[in-house]
Amino acid sequence: MHPFVEMNQGTGLNQAYLDLIVNGSEKDRKAGNNSIYRELARLELLSRGVECEPFHEENFRSSIKSIYDRTDCFDFVLPGFIYMMTKYGDSPAIPKELRDEAKEMILGCKYWIDEGGPEKSPCYFTENHQMLYHSNEYIAGQLYPDEIFTNNGQTGKWHMEHARPFVLRWLKWRFRFGFCEWLSNNYYHEDMLSISLLYCFAKDEEIKTKAAMIMDLIFFDMALNSYKGVFGSSHGRTYCQNITNTRDGSFVLRSLFLGIGDEPLTISAAAVQLACNGYSVAAPIKKCALDSRTYENIQCMSMNAEEGAALGVDPLDYDNVTYFWGMGSNNHRLVVDNTLKTKAAPGYYAIERAKAMKEHYDLCEAQNIPYDKDGDYTSRPKADLYSYKTKDYMLACVQDHKKGKYGFQAHIWQATLGGRAVVFSNHPATEEYNGRPNKWAGNRINPKTVQHKNVVISMYNTPVDRVPTYTHHTHAYISQEFLDEIVEKDGWVFGRKENGFFAIRPLSGYTSWAPADPAYNPYMGLNKEDDEGNPIIVKDYEYIATGRSNVWVCEMGSESEHGSFDVFIKRFESAKLEGDVFGFRYVSPSLGEMETGWSRPFIVSGKEIRTDYQVRYDNPWCRADRGVLDIEISDGDNTLKLNFDRVERIIQE
Repeated sequence: MHPFVEMNQGTGLNQAYLDLIVNGSEKDRKAGNNSIYRELARLELLSRGVECEPFHEENFRSSIKSIYDRTDCFDFVLPGFIYMMTKYGDSPAIPKELRDEAKEMILGCKYWIDEGGPEKSPCYFTENHQMLYHSNEYIAGQLYPDEIFTNNGQTGKWHMEHARPFVLRWLKWRFRFGFCEWLSNNYYHEDMLSISLLYCFAKDEEIKTKAAMIMDLIFFDMALNSYKGVFGSSHGRTYCQNITNTRDGSFVLRSLFLGIGDEPLTISAAAVQLACNGYSVAAPIKKCALDSRTYENIQCMSMNAEEGAALGVDPLDYDNVTYFWGMGSNNHRLVVDNTLKTKAAPGYYAIERAKAMKEHYDLCEAQNIPYDKDGDYTSRPKADLYSYKTKDYMLACVQDHKKGKYGFQAHIWQATLGGRAVVFSNHPATEEYNGRPNKWAGNRINPKTVQHKNVVISMYNTPVDRVPTYTHHTHAYISQEFLDEIVEKDGWVFGRKENGFFAIRPLSGYTSWAPADPAYNPYMGLNKEDDEGNPIIVKDYEYIATGRSNVWVCEMGSESEHGSFDVFIKRFESAKLEGDVFGFRYVSPSLGEMETGWSRPFIVSGKEIRTDYQVRYDNPWCRADRGVLDIEISDGDNTLKLNFDRVERIIQE
């Protein structure tokens, strides 16, 4: 259990967290975009009679600026002001001139893409941004129902009526099909930020209850796919600092409400909103998070546009266009016409992109030239998710996802042994760390990756004519700095963290360790410099294999399964790798013969392993088919029953 949670269980966990946010170190209290959430914590403590410093105007100012500028991500900041005015708007703790300014700002804000008004190209399309706009609009309208919102001249009641169908559709889609930005260790926080605003304040019981259901499922996803607090699954969208540093975008939510992890807590906008509300996670989800049994978890999220009509989300119906925006398929052939129907600011980048794609499709069709109907690299269609967790490690991947196509921010597979001890491979897109994709986050060209239990096989087939010459190689991230032991033998790299082991190697190509880059230290969760101002030198972590076409194999083990680390290593003397990316055979020390290929099925010990799923959840706590409207999560003693259509959320503890 997280030390902070364990220490404060009997003294009011939520209040202890709020106190930490208000009274943390000066470094932690530096003003920035999220500073308004620190003031929410202060206002809540004051409302509970806890002595605090007066309201800090500099936190108000540093946050409100991005909203006035209407820059990208201003919708991440706006919930803090809406929360403040909804719950504490009459509080004398807020200076009157600041209350008046906050109200004027909320009434003057822009709440959807087609509303008009000046802006600096904020994003409306992605799954998390959509719901932030919708929830902000709904609760702002509820707060000021009879006031005129000056950006479009409509009343608050009009804004509530406008936002309500968007809110309910978004919630229903996530309940039935999960998240297109699946298991995102960054964007699950933003999803929680938007729906927690609804959960805390919506007077409409249908919206409030359905928001609570999606919060349940987000926490369940994190419980299932975390190992010792590390959200070590594949991710639909992620960044370097989220995969090689345990302090990802949602770690505070996992620590505070699930009790997992050991990183010191810091400010988290969604966590502050929930702590101010006194929220707690349902018992079966908490038990799942803390369970150390060995199990497989299977989930299916998102969808292919071609199957949308059969699943009740027809891409030709304009009311469904935002679903396909959320999966990055704004410009799919079945969607692009509806995208172009949307009224947006002149020259808005996403509409210009849609125009170009539409022209491409029309020209190809006129000349009878084959083309990719879902050609955007940002697309996140159906994701078949698998994880295998034991008490000593977790291995996870997205099965056979978009192989051979341009990648974006999807993290395809990962081995997690605790803390920053993680292992994965990818096809680097660049030599830097901030692009999408870049050196470590995402892939320039996606591999075909398959997994069964403790073995993952990731196959890379890079078209020579589609990538820069310097990315005609693949590499693995092997965090030597955070491992207890590492051994290289017979082409394999073996690693140990406590009682968990891994073995990894490429099929072919010259292998070498690249020198660690001090510029990457912050992404690993390390300081840039030591006390004397010198760059911190860390052990090498980039293991390169030459060749544009290759196969990486990673096999996990543990002391309880295989004996000592030395015994685990010795077992690989009989391991065999042969073939190529089109026909590959691996003789695993633990699972036996495994075969697959770029266009071949996945065979383990003579049995085909399905990698395309039709389940929402399949694990020891929940079995639910894809697209259902009722889900039950149980640990045997406690049960959470969710029925979306009947608006029933029943907790039996």
